[in-house]
Amino acid sequence: MMFNLQTSSTTMKLLLLVFPLLCFEVTFGDISEPDVIKVTVEDGSDVILPCSLSSKESIMFQLFVWTRDHQKTVFVHYPYFHNRYGYSTQDEQFIGRVSHFDDELKSGNASIIIRHTMVADSGDYTCEFPQLQPRQIFHIKLVVGGVFKDRTAENLGLATKPYVTVVDQTADWALLQCEVQGSFPKPKLRWQDSDGKKLPAEEPKETERGGHYDVILQINVTKTDNYRCVATQKEISHQIYAETYVYIHEPNVIKVIVDEGSDVILPCSLSSKENIMFQLFEWNKDDQKQVFKYDGGFHSNKGNPGQDEQFIERVSHFKDGLMSGNASITIRNTEVADSGVYTCEFPRHQPRQIFYIKLVVDGILRDRTAENPGAATKPYVKTLNQTQYWALLQCEVRGSFPKPKLHWQDSDGNILHAEEPKVTERGGRYDIILNITVTKTDNYRCVATQEEINHQIYSEIYMYIYGGMLKDRRAENIPGTAPKPSVTPLKQTKYWSLLQCEVRGALPKPKLRWQDSDGNILHAEEPKVTERRDRYNVILQINVTKTDNYRCVATQEKIKHQVDAEMYMFVFGGISKDNSVSGSCYQWMIPFIILSALCCYFICVLLALIWKGYITLHCKKDRGAAGPHNQQEAVQLNTRREAV
Repeated sequence: MMFNLQTSSTTMKLLLLVFPLLCFEVTFGDISEPDVIKVTVEDGSDVILPCSLSSKESIMFQLFVWTRDHQKTVFVHYPYFHNRYGYSTQDEQFIGRVSHFDDELKSGNASIIIRHTMVADSGDYTCEFPQLQPRQIFHIKLVVGGVFKDRTAENLGLATKPYVTVVDQTADWALLQCEVQGSFPKPKLRWQDSDGKKLPAEEPKETERGGHYDVILQINVTKTDNYRCVATQKEISHQIYAETYVYIHEPNVIKVIVDEGSDVILPCSLSSKENIMFQLFEWNKDDQKQVFKYDGGFHSNKGNPGQDEQFIERVSHFKDGLMSGNASITIRNTEVADSGVYTCEFPRHQPRQIFYIKLVVDGILRDRTAENPGAATKPYVKTLNQTQYWALLQCEVRGSFPKPKLHWQDSDGNILHAEEPKVTERGGRYDIILNITVTKTDNYRCVATQEEINHQIYSEIYMYIYGGMLKDRRAENIPGTAPKPSVTPLKQTKYWSLLQCEVRGALPKPKLRWQDSDGNILHAEEPKVTERRDRYNVILQINVTKTDNYRCVATQEKIKHQVDAEMYMFVFGGISKDNSVSGSCYQWMIPFIILSALCCYFICVLLALIWKGYITLHCKKDRGAAGPHNQQEAVQLNTRREAV
């Protein structure tokens, strides 16, 4: 079976064994440059190479082939048979590292994952459907950026740790030198301060000996700091550095730190507290821009020219403080650009007085799209795919510089773990896509940040996941959630009660059930269901014959919503849950028992008192019978009393 496709000026034959005794041939010829998707990842990470049919048709029984640079077979899929099951033509470089999305084949997704990418994986990949009509082919350019690290143990030609020295030094400056010898490929050197900022240096001095390079880079520094010389060999992803600490004698500097947008006071006062109302003092920034000038009552806000545009109508002094030598100023509504070293100088004072103030304005991350044309626009967020238990969300930012960082957050502000971002560059601008899989209902926010310009912007999306836990979701404002059931007793006799549970206006249709206080589901009648305007009303009745707490539970599985209502029911002639007698007999039994016990107690006490002789009973008898007839009867009576 033969297939022909015109794609470049070079003709190549690619023979693939896709099934026993079945093969095809691909020929490449001249056509226009195809659309290429560029994917950039870091060395060692996993990467997805996208390939999907726009028709979304099932490809479970289709052949598709992934190749790299039109030479190496990356992955081949034929119905129920692909490289994961040991297909013999797969290049050794990709064996055990490539897989596809088996569950997504039915929607036309032929994308693959390459795990643990290497710099050697970089190249031009093609995803081809040779048996489709018309024939389909997709082009993806993969760039695996090596992670810069110290690789001196891996290669003898790598740059060794730079040798840094102080060549010369005065009270105001120091000349530093960084040297790397015998390296290949030629390394690039740069100097950084302790904040990681690249510093302007002299032109490097380079010499070559036997194909290896010696490079020297010098720099003049004027402040105390830790300085780092970094040697980089980009071709082999090697980077190594050395540091040195330099102390430069500096004047006393007052450091003032404020947040962007706030007002700040820069202090400047003569220690003598003398009157400066008729003195001259000048404020300058970085020894270049005039911030404020006061000269005997005339100042920058009152006809004294020369003030830099950056500070016009933003700077004021303390008029009432001049008599006590206070030359401080206030800068209103500070900006990041206001950061720098300010000087307050009294040029006519003897001796000459000068004060140094370093102002640091911390930029606040906020939306700066109106201030900077390279600032990232509001991210575009959408749902790529969704099932009952998860959703795949995508956040995209296009045409931004400097390169923004994206991250996903939940409604509590927690940063969520997402896939590796897909970064493409066009004309110095960056397009970035960040995907994430979420598994619970929440508001999700994609945040784009460009720290270099203090820009931050975000977009939100509400995602409802059906496969969450059953709970009361009425507060989530999900349309159609069942309200709390209405439970009522319809009829009652001495031996039973008829209870009714009703839920109205719910969608999807809820299921109702009755439970006793132990949570046992009770057998009830068939529910009565009516539908009005796509909403459901459901009634469920039950006969109960014992005293208990009864609960009606309404459940909507599709939206994981569950709500219940309870009712206590007393059945007069039935048996309660603990099998004790119920009804009117039960009501009077306990008081009757208590009363009987009290009566018995009082009778026993009374008899005891009588027998002991504490209480004497007087009976009307014959005079001769008023006492014992003789002494013998008296003794017998006393004996009986003692026995009692």
